[in-house]
Amino acid sequence: MPFTWRRLTANWLATVLGILQVGVAIGAVVALLSSVLPALGRGATPSFLEASYHPTRASSDGAGPAAASLFEPQDAALVRHEVDGVTHAATLARQPLVVIEAEGRRHLVRSVGATEPDYFRLTGLQAVAGALFGPAEMAQGAGVAVLSEVVARQLFGEPADALNREIVMLSVEEGLVLQGRLGALPHGMTYPPRATLKVAGVFRRPETASAASVDLLQPEVLVPIGWLEPDGGARTGGAGPFRGHRADTLYVAAASRSAEDVRREMKVLLEPLLEERRLQQALESDDRSSTWELQVTLGGFAGRVQERSRALSGVLVGAVLAAVVAAGLAIGTAGLVHTMEHTHAIGLYRALGATRGRIMGRVAAESVGVAGMGALLGVGLAWPMQRLLGPLLALLPTASPEQHIQLAALGIGVGLALAVGLVAGWYPGWLATRWSATEALREE
Repeated sequence: MPFTWRRLTANWLATVLGILQVGVAIGAVVALLSSVLPALGRGATPSFLEASYHPTRASSDGAGPAAASLFEPQDAALVRHEVDGVTHAATLARQPLVVIEAEGRRHLVRSVGATEPDYFRLTGLQAVAGALFGPAEMAQGAGVAVLSEVVARQLFGEPADALNREIVMLSVEEGLVLQGRLGALPHGMTYPPRATLKVAGVFRRPETASAASVDLLQPEVLVPIGWLEPDGGARTGGAGPFRGHRADTLYVAAASRSAEDVRREMKVLLEPLLEERRLQQALESDDRSSTWELQVTLGGFAGRVQERSRALSGVLVGAVLAAVVAAGLAIGTAGLVHTMEHTHAIGLYRALGATRGRIMGRVAAESVGVAGMGALLGVGLAWPMQRLLGPLLALLPTASPEQHIQLAALGIGVGLALAVGLVAGWYPGWLATRWSATEALREE
């Protein structure tokens, strides 16, 4: 039963389906490996850290120590450049329970935030309409905002309808008065200026693992932190609920070092800066007798990010492995069909003195040949598959923004295809060697 084109084309549909399935599976394998091999080469699993600055003692009412808003945007850039292995960092200034006006109606939003583009990669936010702001908007201090899908539907009906519309964020004081939580301002005093912003995009958060893990302070409206001025104003009009660009939390993703190493370097780098700012700001809650420290943890937000990253990685790997198994089954099925359709030829081959090993080798060669052609197709499909999987891979904070096919990934993909072909050809080959010449001729 020689390995020829005539043998492969005898049942051409099964052969073509096998080649296509192997090609798609190997293309996905190469695309995925090309994205993860650089991170694996750096030698560590990613760490997602959350930094905040706290007093070391509890408050007088028994509550936990509150974090101080002392991080500045340049702190994120400093950590990215000075701490080895840090791939992304972003500060987040939050303000809970903010009143927003849109089309003459007022709505209460649970939290708004000012941040930078790295925050989107750290949290896995995806644009469902328009675009999320980037470095250009940060540098220009553009007065734009991105809304969560839920808020966009509440304000405008559909996410696409929110684009290029204006929203007005009221100051904290004005919002508290409207909510009935604060009396009217004394005579002669006015509310801080409102912030008027244009909606640039609408985002959707990734699904959380459970309802218990939802952070009620996750901002539903985000603005570029570069839009805020250090003195409490904004580059365009009023700042609404914000009082400067200082943040209470710094988020970090580190891909190439242990969390403990990154934590130690962050404390050495940032604690002197934060202490100097604390003394300059003269926080009212500071009684001068307490000490403060930078806390860098994996809990809270960072823990959810790590959980989401692991879940996404598991889904991607599981889908690729399922595709590889399906390709192997397709090759095995095609080989089995070929074997059953050519039992008479097997009988003649045995009658002419062919050994069992020779017959099994020819059947396995057919499967390896189909797998090899599928591997070549997969090499050609690898780059389109990487582009197709790009939105999913981008949700991993440590994924490289550049998309390149790695030679090592190509080698692994081709080797995997040939191995699958060899394994898939084992059963048809074993079945063919069980027949004697008389049995094979009788089967036909």
